[in-house]
Amino acid sequence: SVQLRVLDEAGAPVAPGEVGEIVASGPNIALGYWRDPEAGAATFRDGALHTGDLASIDGEGFITIVDRAKDILKCGGNRVSCREVEETIHHFEGMVEAAVVGIPDDLLGEAVCLFAVHPQGEAITAELAAYCERQLARHLVPRRTLFLKSLPKNSSGKYDKPALRRLLETREGGGQ
Repeated sequence: SVQLRVLDEAGAPVAPGEVGEIVASGPNIALGYWRDPEAGAATFRDGALHTGDLASIDGEGFITIVDRAKDILKCGGNRVSCREVEETIHHFEGMVEAAVVGIPDDLLGEAVCLFAVHPQGEAITAELAAYCERQLARHLVPRRTLFLKSLPKNSSGKYDKPALRRLLETREGGGQ
């Protein structure tokens, strides 16, 4: 049988309502990736699978997935869910698609970079910025916004964040 735990960065169980990573252990959990010891060491530690899924646990022990660890930014000491920012921006009138990635920031560590698809494109830049300032906490407001005709997607239909980061490097000279 598999045991699922939600652990903080130090490996301790989180309290109800707090967010941590789902860690799976049990006799049927692999010991690593075949022929990829480097990736295996990052994912399989102390006989457990560190899933990369961030979740909270309630008082009854039910687990609710919040986001992927790779889709969390650290902005000024705050953990920022890209999904949370994207969902808010999707409510902007006429927004077709919105995806968020982190960009380096000397003060905050990381800042929000928004890739947006909107019929009016860059013509709504000021209006979108004002909307974000009203709807999001200061550290969640996109520092940079790039408008595209469509967002790249991976084979499962999700936004291809690595492709967006590469695009940012190409367009912005390394994201600075």
